[in-house]
Amino acid sequence: MDFGGIPPARRSPLRPGAGRRPPLAPGFGLPCPDAGYALLLAHLTGDDVVLEPDEEREDANWAIATVAMRRAGMLGRAPFVEDVKIARTLLAYDGSEDGDFSGWRARRLTGVANDADLRQRLADVAIVAAEMRYPVDVDAARRWRAALRQHV
Repeated sequence: MDFGGIPPARRSPLRPGAGRRPPLAPGFGLPCPDAGYALLLAHLTGDDVVLEPDEEREDANWAIATVAMRRAGMLGRAPFVEDVKIARTLLAYDGSEDGDFSGWRARRLTGVANDADLRQRLADVAIVAAEMRYPVDVDAARRWRAALRQHV
């Protein structure tokens, strides 16, 4: 009598596609919960980014967020500040210069904010970043940058 006429609770039917795992084939990407949060973090911490004279801040934010998203996805979690810091160091946006890398980065990553193919190539190289911890070892950053130059 406490619930006067309310029928007992029933389990609702599953939605179409519920319970399926995301496909793990080329072109489908890597699932990362709340991946867009990496872009927000990159924007919020953008004051620390060291740009070349002809670089756009929006391209830098997208490049940093792309690496951070892929790293977080490889670790099976959402991105957080450490992912953004590692991405910033790997891409030499923190001012750590490695020869002419920042000049190369400014030329090759121009337009990354609007180029999904370029972001995908950057994300493919970023897989290796899952193993790194902050602060990033200088030699590991150099090896990652060399791999990036070969693939982008």
